[in-house]
Amino acid sequence: ANTNGVRIARDDDFLTELAKLDPVIYFQFDGLSSETYQTIRGEDLLELKMLALDRMHQAGLDAVLGPIEQGVNTIEVGAILEFGLQHPAVRSVVVRPVTHIGRHIDFDPRKRVTIPEVIHGIVDQTKGRFVLEDFVPVPCCFPTCQVNSYVFVDGENTVPLPRMLDIDKYLDYITNQVLPKPPNAADV
Repeated sequence: ANTNGVRIARDDDFLTELAKLDPVIYFQFDGLSSETYQTIRGEDLLELKMLALDRMHQAGLDAVLGPIEQGVNTIEVGAILEFGLQHPAVRSVVVRPVTHIGRHIDFDPRKRVTIPEVIHGIVDQTKGRFVLEDFVPVPCCFPTCQVNSYVFVDGENTVPLPRMLDIDKYLDYITNQVLPKPPNAADV
């Protein structure tokens, strides 16, 4: 379920009913500074976002954080990842350049943040936790269309999966697939 979290933070009955459905929450989370929210949303929503995340955790809901806006929160990508690793409601962070549709701040399409810029930001801002080789292009039409890294988390320890596995052996599993194709039971 995609949400800005406002109703989750404020409405007990809504949160109770949402928890019964047990969705994964794709949570609009712009950053960790009031200025970021003021710039992107026109108001300081940081406290409300933190409350929504805490309430999601209390309700047993999992959150996915995202996105990134050029010139506004690209300098926070490392801090957002670190925050995501620490907050008990966060199950993943999807760091993707924002899609400028609907209501959004003015932008210059010639200065849009790119996925390689995001990856370099993560590497530069996470103090060695990630390196460029931790990110693997997903086999699709263009190599920088989507790039992933999955991380094994064990308490304070994190290890990107490309350091543990030969990822190339598994890429055919997702090549040109909207959803990975499960193996046939007879083949297992």
